[in-house]
Formats: sequence, structure tokens, C-alpha cells
Amino acid sequence: MNRLEGAFAAVVVSSMLLGGVVAADVSDSFRTVDLAGTIGSQADVEVSGTTMREDRLLVTAAVENPTRYRLELTGVFLQTFANESRLAYGSAPFADPAVIPARSTKRVRYSVQFSPDGLVRLRAAGTGAGGVELRTRYSLRLGETTFVLRNTERIEELGGTRS
Repeated sequence: MNRLEGAFAAVVVSSMLLGGVVAADVSDSFRTVDLAGTIGSQADVEVSGTTMREDRLLVTAAVENPTRYRLELTGVFLQTFANESRLAYGSAPFADPAVIPARSTKRVRYSVQFSPDGLVRLRAAGTGAGGVELRTRYSLRLGETTFVLRNTERIEELGGTRS
């Protein structure tokens, strides 16, 4: 019986230790998620230029990180609209995340490839009055937590700088 009681005590102690580790990990995750929400409301993106190529749009943007934390840009999802009608969409994952140091702004360039039909619609709208609206979601990472920074900008003429 003493062996059984000893084994039971060992299981109880082990589970308490493991529970403490899991609780600490969950607590750290909640803190990181809360921090990511705060940083997401402070960080900013501004598109400074666009260039049309044969089958894709090249975008230059400045990502501002006013916080004291190092952020990583891991990908971009871009949608283009004209008169609230979606023209084309695409994504640009970063094989190596772009690092945005604390309290700095980093200029990034990315390329978004579109379907042939989307490209035709985008080119037609890009030369018309009113221009094209870029709605972009930037995936940023803080530690193990990924959050999204949304940005909307109107481009009067594709291939030029933003208005």
C-alpha cells in the first residue's frame, strides 16, 4: 500500500508542477496577445509608390513601429477596388520576415501577382477617373503571436506614387 500511496503522491506533485508550467505559458500567451493588440493600434503603414509590371503590382510602403518591441512583417494580402467593386487580389508572403526594429520605420517592397482576368480589370480601372483603392492586411509577428495591421489607400494612377 505504501508504494501505491507514494506513486499517487508522485503523480499529484508532477501534475501540479506541469499545471504550473502550463498556466505560466498560457498567462504569457495572453500577455503577448494583449500586447499585440496594443501595438497593432500604434503601428502604421503608408504606401509611397506602386508600379505595374506584366503580371503583378510592385508596392513600396513604409512600416512604422513606434513601440519598444521588435516586429517582423511576415506577409501581405492585398485587394484592389474601384467604385466598391473588387478588381483583383493577391498575397505576398515573405520567405524571410522583414524585421522592423523598435522605434523605427522600415521601407519594404513587395510584389503581388494577380490572375489574368483580375489584371485586365485592374489595368482598366487604373487609368480611369477615381483611381484604385488598395486595401491591405499586413501580417506582423511579435514573438509567437501574429496580428494584422489593416491599411486602405487610394492610388490615382497605377505606376505612380500615391495621392
